[in-house]
Amino acid sequence: MGIRDRPITPRSPWQNGHVERLIGSIRRECLDHVVALGERHVTALAPRAGRLFCAITPPISPASICSSFRRSGSNCSTGWSSCVWVRAHPIVWLTHCATLRVCQVTAHLLVPGSTFTGMTARGRTEKPPGSWTPEQVVDFMVAAMAAGDFYIICPDNDVTRDIDNRRILWAAEDIICNRPALSRWHPDYTEEFAELMTLDAPFRR
Repeated sequence: MGIRDRPITPRSPWQNGHVERLIGSIRRECLDHVVALGERHVTALAPRAGRLFCAITPPISPASICSSFRRSGSNCSTGWSSCVWVRAHPIVWLTHCATLRVCQVTAHLLVPGSTFTGMTARGRTEKPPGSWTPEQVVDFMVAAMAAGDFYIICPDNDVTRDIDNRRILWAAEDIICNRPALSRWHPDYTEEFAELMTLDAPFRR
């Protein structure tokens, strides 16, 4: 189709029009009018500011904003907890307002699996067996958005949602248990991680 992905420079939200518009709206409609005493104070103010903003502005048509967090291949070598939060944070405020039904815009965070595109081909002409096509990712994303999901964790032909869930759980426990970052590749935790991947019900231990 001739469509190319144009990723923005890391840590450069001003290159993303949707994020820039949202950050600017939060600043102009909320933070410019109050003295924020901390993150908890801003979190408490956000829904009030959203209700006021929607009350004094004309209604807008239903729309969706979907930000994408990119994994490094099927092994997902980047840390789940921190990276997902960094990418999700700019649209958390909007999601909260949408949940309270003070606007008609929904927000979503897409986490694609291994996807074969022009950017990831690297000279290859055939799709690897473990990768999805962009069309498969879009179909999965649209269905999840229609279901109202915020976190859209997209599988591929090698990594199922259950495997992703276990990896996310392990990454969160890296913080809780004060393990080394990305400890599932650390030789001291190889056996423990392998055990987690085989447990019948690891999510409510």
